[in-house]
Amino acid sequence: MQYWTNLALTTLLAVLGYLLTIGVIRPLLKFNNKKFETGILLNYFSNIITSPGANKKLADEAQQKIRWLAMELEADYLGVQFRGVFTGLKEIPSIKTMIEVKRSLVFLSNSVHRGDIDKNHSEMGKVFVKLGIKEVDVDNGIVKAMEIYKKYSKE
Repeated sequence: MQYWTNLALTTLLAVLGYLLTIGVIRPLLKFNNKKFETGILLNYFSNIITSPGANKKLADEAQQKIRWLAMELEADYLGVQFRGVFTGLKEIPSIKTMIEVKRSLVFLSNSVHRGDIDKNHSEMGKVFVKLGIKEVDVDNGIVKAMEIYKKYSKE
């Protein structure tokens, strides 16, 4: 009898572990990967973002990729189960913060061809700060994203 009880408990734990992995852990990891992909992409396009209109071909590419990234980041965020718990644990940003990040990314996407350089710096810094990405490569050096955000933000 004990054999069947142990087998049932082991099977139950295996199924629960699988469901936890599929339903909770995997979406959280997917969101975190997308968050860091955002940092990499913004670093890659930082010259175009901070010098609107400098290179039309690269600006066209940046516009499309940044806009798509904003949508993917939102979708991955919404895919995370128990967002309230993970927000409370500071593992993911709040929904209000994610709305700000999405707006900033869409703004940057719209302003790569023409736009205010200081506002672009501010919005890029805001994305890094709000997502918790620690550093950004700007002006040929490593600068803390918070410093950029404070320097260019009008808020």
